[in-house]
Amino acid sequence: MLKIKFLSLKRQIDALILIFPNLFSLIFGALAKFMFCKGRSFPICALLMIYTSLTIIRKLPSNKKLQTVFINGLLFGIGYFGSSLYWVSESFYCVGLNKFAYPAVIFLTLYLSLYFGLTFLSAILFSRSRLELVFLFPVFWVCFEYIRGFMFTGFPWNLIGYTSYDIPYFAQIADSIGAYGVSFIFVLFISFMTYKKTFIFGILGFGITVFYGYYKINYFTDYLHPGKDY
Repeated sequence: MLKIKFLSLKRQIDALILIFPNLFSLIFGALAKFMFCKGRSFPICALLMIYTSLTIIRKLPSNKKLQTVFINGLLFGIGYFGSSLYWVSESFYCVGLNKFAYPAVIFLTLYLSLYFGLTFLSAILFSRSRLELVFLFPVFWVCFEYIRGFMFTGFPWNLIGYTSYDIPYFAQIADSIGAYGVSFIFVLFISFMTYKKTFIFGILGFGITVFYGYYKINYFTDYLHPGKDY
């Protein structure tokens, strides 16, 4: 009975997302901002964000699908960067370039959003099944994160991997795979959790990563504890 209710709720959510895909892309892109805030809200925001993205990529009607998926990726990026980089305008006020403040933020947001549009587009172009999609979406996500990190002098801000800063046990894996690696496994595990055939692997992936972090913090003798004098 519980499973039937869950499936019914899932279908209703999917239907709602597909009725208003542009709105949901923009909203959940903006909600991703809270993943960078303290308060441990990132797992819920991440699951909603990735699930919505994959649903839009996978289930949108075939008529002009590539164009529609790209636009939804662009809108996701506008919500994501617009809500988290608005403060850049303050730097223009500090140097007396007031009239350039908001145009610069708008231009920067639109430019950076192109990378999410290309992420969504690449995912639908190269995946032939849902299983391939949950593998390839994280690959393209981190590839375009890396590209925007050096393209036109680079802008490697707001990598999704940075959201783990407030989850010490998860963040420790960065010492082996770096910020881009954290971005990749983060999106990969969340993507796995949106599909029943790979759900258990997403849970196991998070569990192994947290166990590694627990070991590094509590048993690795060379770990430097903040605030301790050496």
